[in-house]
Amino acid sequence: MLDEFSQFGTNIITIQPGKSQTHGGNVGIFGTIKPLTLEDADALQRVPFIEFVNPTVQGNAEVRADGKSRRSFVYGAGPDFPRAFKMKVQMGNFLPDDESTHARNFVVLGQKLRKELFSNLNPLGEYVRIGGERYRVIGVMEPKARYWV
Repeated sequence: MLDEFSQFGTNIITIQPGKSQTHGGNVGIFGTIKPLTLEDADALQRVPFIEFVNPTVQGNAEVRADGKSRRSFVYGAGPDFPRAFKMKVQMGNFLPDDESTHARNFVVLGQKLRKELFSNLNPLGEYVRIGGERYRVIGVMEPKARYWV
């Protein structure tokens, strides 16, 4: 049980771009947003004692396959994601460790979306559309345990 609740560990740091909120007049550079880049993630990988760097984007999108469509939470992650968050692929593989600027259109589905789009069929090698872009399914994640308090 302890392992499930601490699966994300006590050694994970999340860095997100943002903007300082202040009141009053023009705050100049302190009121601007500086987005994070893939180059920032590459720089973090060179920092001593950093085990994994997982640049991500997230949001909701329509996911389509085989005439079915579902609105789903989409998490665009890097190849270190399953190691950093102690998650496992049940079927197929996770994303390859490609050069971040040359990533291929691959997708790894969660169990729920796999079942909703492909029923009991093997989705490996099939294609889905996410927000209009075409992706080849290369893996399916293991189901996650849920605990109700």
